[in-house]
Amino acid sequence: MASEIKANKLSPATGTDVTLGDSGDTFTVPSGATIMNSGTATGFGLTDWSESGGSLVASNAAYGIYLGGATATAANLLDDYEEGSWTPVPKGGGVDINSSVEASAGRYTKVGALVYIKASIRMNRGTNTGSFTITGIPFAPASTVAANVLLDGRGNDYVTLHSGGLPLTWVVDNSSVIYNYVAPPDQSTALGGGTVQMMIGASAERNFAFSAMYNTA
Repeated sequence: MASEIKANKLSPATGTDVTLGDSGDTFTVPSGATIMNSGTATGFGLTDWSESGGSLVASNAAYGIYLGGATATAANLLDDYEEGSWTPVPKGGGVDINSSVEASAGRYTKVGALVYIKASIRMNRGTNTGSFTITGIPFAPASTVAANVLLDGRGNDYVTLHSGGLPLTWVVDNSSVIYNYVAPPDQSTALGGGTVQMMIGASAERNFAFSAMYNTA
């Protein structure tokens, strides 16, 4: 017959440690039973991890989780996730455009090397002319790339950009600037072969809403 010990509390006779069993022993928690932890749990098959508010916390920010595989393969390692706010700074011809800081606040989500940003800017270009750019993106791009930029415009209250009827290309370069160019006429022409102007009334405020995705290092 198995022996049984009933106790409401186990405390160390000396020191601060209590050891249960020896190496190789197995302790079984029966179905329906619950182990409650009100302190810091270590071990249990995981090292360098702790618990905070029900979530796992790594002791090193470089640690992650391997997803979609049964081995530690670098391609399956998710070791970076972040979300937060950023403030876009619109410029016309390299000069800051008057914009509302409160209305310009944007949001970003970073998963691994992929960054998704969005923002809605309330601005008045005044006398600014020249190429339209946006600075202040939260992470520097890995290289100069054509960005997947989606524009949102609703009626007369939104910014109109024009390029003489030619399509526009949005480029995120590795100095953390989003540029608005006329699309190159063919693949032999480098991105940024032309510029466009931001066409809004000098005395009228307008909205500019957009989202974009790019890779960072």
